[in-house]
Amino acid sequence: MKRMIAAGSDYPLLKMLLPQLAKARSTLQRIEIQQTMLRAGVSVMQNGPVQVGFFRDPASGTAFTYVPTPAGFQLRSALWYQGSPLTMDFARRGP
Repeated sequence: MKRMIAAGSDYPLLKMLLPQLAKARSTLQRIEIQQTMLRAGVSVMQNGPVQVGFFRDPASGTAFTYVPTPAGFQLRSALWYQGSPLTMDFARRGP
């Protein structure tokens, strides 16, 4: 990527597009992680916390971190976004 940025100085259009491409890549990565987190969370709700181990965090290739909460549980990714890990909260099912 750094080599492309350096080349961008010779190509004004490339220099203008590179930051937008990096932003789009980051957004797509977050969406992929959130989709996987949602599938993992639904599986955990249906079959228990052991299920989290069957889903891989696209950011790291390892399982999401499972954190029990008073309301249910939270899944955490290895990807940090805006100063904190990307997370998704799931509420415990009602009676």
